[in-house]
Amino acid sequence: MSLQEAAILLGCHGFDDFPVHHEGEAAESLLASWTALWHPQLIAAIGKMPTWHRVDDPPSERCGCLWVVPTPYANDLEPSLVNDLTAQDSLLIESPQERDSILKPALAKLNAGPSPPALADDFMALGYAYLQVELLTRQMRYSTTVEETSFEQNLVAAARLAMNGEEIATREKLQSCFDFLAQERDHYYAVDVFLIDITLLDASLLGDPLLSQLQTIAKSNLIMSGEVADQLAATTGDSLSALQAAVADQNASIIGGDYRELPLSLLSIETLRAQISRSVQALEATAGVRPTVYARRQFGLTPSLPQLLNKLGYRAALHATFDGGQFPEATQSKSRWEGNGQVSIDAILRAPLDATNAATFLSLASSISDSMDMDHVATRCFTHWAGQTSPWYRELQRITQYTHALGRFVTLEEYFDETYDPGMHERFTADQYRSPRLTQCPTDPISSSINYWRQELLLQSLVSCSGLQLIIDDQPEQRDQYKEYQKLAERFALTGFDNPEWQDQEPELQLALEKVAHQLATQLNPVQVATTADRLAIVNPLGFPRRTAVLNAGLSHCPPIKPPVYASDEKDAERPMVVDTPSMGIAFIDSAKTASSPGKSPELLEETTLRNEFFEACIDTQTGGLRTIRDYSTRGNRLSQQLAFRFDRHGGYTHMVADSVQTVCVNRVQAAIESRGKLIDDAKEVIAEFSQTFRVIRGSRVLEVETELQPTRSAADDRWNSYFASRFAWSNEAAELDRALNGIRCPSTGKRLEAPLFIQIDDGQQQTAILTGGLPYHRKMGMRMLDSLLIVKGESQRKFKFGIGIDLKHPFRESQALLAPDIIVPDLNGDHASISSWLMHIDAKHVQIISWEPWLEQDRVVGIRLRLCESEGRPGQVQISAFRSFDSARKTDFQQQTLTQCEVKDDKLRFQISPHELTEIEARFQA
Repeated sequence: MSLQEAAILLGCHGFDDFPVHHEGEAAESLLASWTALWHPQLIAAIGKMPTWHRVDDPPSERCGCLWVVPTPYANDLEPSLVNDLTAQDSLLIESPQERDSILKPALAKLNAGPSPPALADDFMALGYAYLQVELLTRQMRYSTTVEETSFEQNLVAAARLAMNGEEIATREKLQSCFDFLAQERDHYYAVDVFLIDITLLDASLLGDPLLSQLQTIAKSNLIMSGEVADQLAATTGDSLSALQAAVADQNASIIGGDYRELPLSLLSIETLRAQISRSVQALEATAGVRPTVYARRQFGLTPSLPQLLNKLGYRAALHATFDGGQFPEATQSKSRWEGNGQVSIDAILRAPLDATNAATFLSLASSISDSMDMDHVATRCFTHWAGQTSPWYRELQRITQYTHALGRFVTLEEYFDETYDPGMHERFTADQYRSPRLTQCPTDPISSSINYWRQELLLQSLVSCSGLQLIIDDQPEQRDQYKEYQKLAERFALTGFDNPEWQDQEPELQLALEKVAHQLATQLNPVQVATTADRLAIVNPLGFPRRTAVLNAGLSHCPPIKPPVYASDEKDAERPMVVDTPSMGIAFIDSAKTASSPGKSPELLEETTLRNEFFEACIDTQTGGLRTIRDYSTRGNRLSQQLAFRFDRHGGYTHMVADSVQTVCVNRVQAAIESRGKLIDDAKEVIAEFSQTFRVIRGSRVLEVETELQPTRSAADDRWNSYFASRFAWSNEAAELDRALNGIRCPSTGKRLEAPLFIQIDDGQQQTAILTGGLPYHRKMGMRMLDSLLIVKGESQRKFKFGIGIDLKHPFRESQALLAPDIIVPDLNGDHASISSWLMHIDAKHVQIISWEPWLEQDRVVGIRLRLCESEGRPGQVQISAFRSFDSARKTDFQQQTLTQCEVKDDKLRFQISPHELTEIEARFQA
């Protein structure tokens, strides 16, 4: 049989309204139908290029026709058309899903033999390129003159050469056809389009999928975590050597991420630094090059990243993730991403296209046109798992080997080297990022955050105590002990989040902390001879002063109430007291030879009201919740609190009903009230039993609340709408909320908040802080209510602790103090007045010490290194003092590169810090 025409039947009038909107099977069918007709055997047999007709108005001449009807238009065929074509020895193929379902019957009709597959693929890729260039020029408001050129003559000649097996000549003719398309596109819009392949990897894809990827895609950008890099380095296959060769040849680029992809918005900035830094080391060791572009697969972008990446040596980032959640997009594909700390880096700020979806490639011309129209640097990224792509993506890659009419694939290093800075900065707020973790985490989405923060502060205290001990007594055994604990903390930063093994180790870590604290207290104890007097020490390894309630001092008498003792109760057999300890310091408390005077101070308890010097809190006898908490100057209610179960997205809540409200503790140092009761629904069914203990401590601005819930009904799967929560309400609708994020206090106007440390309510005159105690997820309801989620589907924790702070100037400090362990060393010898001393002090209260370490050279302590974070968004001068004099100091990035020298004067070092700045200080002691 001879064919006179090959055509596709469509429901459009031309390329101007070509149906690029289809998805799924419809898009697959349309692309397969168009490109299959460009097979060289069909073109050689027919002697002309394929064409198209309207499905509702096909030509009347139907002899020797091959017509293909894609799936979207199969129902538009006239029933008589099938019979007409059959009678006139033509062929109609309806609703094909792949090219073989067209080519097999079409070539059989021609009685044609096989042709070289590679050349056939190149011809069909040319057909796809022809379609996209035609669509692109229309999108750019022009039309091509391809059909008026010798394009068709070269196409038919190439097909006939292919049938004769003349491969070199065929490729030359094909190249001329691709060149025609490039000239048409460049004639109207001569701008470079950059195509970027983004390949996702995990441990299951490190074998054949990765090897296939490196062999078939010329320019790959592989997103790889440090953990996956270590797993790849341990493999025995060919993937590792293939990757190293591709990287060396600049055909592949390693896009660095974190060591493990954790929810960054819930972590400390020090954990972020450790994760990224360790990942860089693993990737460099595996691939042989240091990554310079950052990206991650799982959601975890935060405004803290640009500054941190800059200080760790990254030059650019991919501002997108691939597992759900919401993140903002910019008006430009490429721009500068500015985060906290007034630092920005180059970034691609639009989400990549799905390289496995046929719809992506049906509408490719429209996508490229949008970028050419709107972007300073025309860019399109495509993402997929290693070895898993759409055949149309491979078609596009084949096209780029002939022409750059539809763009050029590049590595991200090439992209950022070759493109210019458009001079635009994009600054996104924390509320513009919404994590999907609560809905995706299978078990314990709440307690994993609580456990992480408790263990983080426990290890931070352990390492800091050991570091202080090493600075005081630089001995080999002290160095070995410090290095052991430092490695433990580094391992926790990589593996601690959502890891039950660390919870099992907590008792052991607590014992280690008690041991090191005892060693430190013994070294600093000013008493050199044994006495019969009893003494204890309170150690504070944190970077800020702390007021600690010692509720079971065990002394024979309470010491006098003067610094460092703030309050005590001689009449209580446990000798409770409140002690002030300086930052990175220690307080020694001696028992008095005579009973101390209680002094004048308000009673802490009156019926169901708790009070101290700063506030009073009234517990509601009907509900068992907090009815009011107020200060003494304004007297208005700051905050109310109840427990509740939310049923569903429609907002139904249970009622809190108290069975008892009673005093469980009262002395001159602390008082506590416990309420017990039930949560019931409108039908009086018991949904949960609860107990709440409210505790006030003299001299503290924080009301501590311990809550236990025992549900009788499980929450539903929709975790953001079905949960047990602590509900807070305040009176001023105009109040603004701030929350903690990676060590930074940032304003928040969102409805769903992640805040594992605190949320502060500021009405312009007074500030009330909810110290969340590690609780990560909160939902704002209306203008003046907040639900802090306690139990959701899959959560096993039933006991929680949080606090309510009144006018806290620096809520970061109190929020960490609520979670950090109290370090009390009993049974020391002493016969002196109570004293306190500090080993290191920083005067700027808005600056946090996020971590520090002794500076060792040749196994000898020569100074200290401190990493600092300005948390309040204001600049200032910082002054640091230590018990040893400084000789010199410098400010560095996180790679020990000098940024500036610090002033050292009068045994103190001084430097300037900018808003939200992260910095490292390296200070050398005098010899």
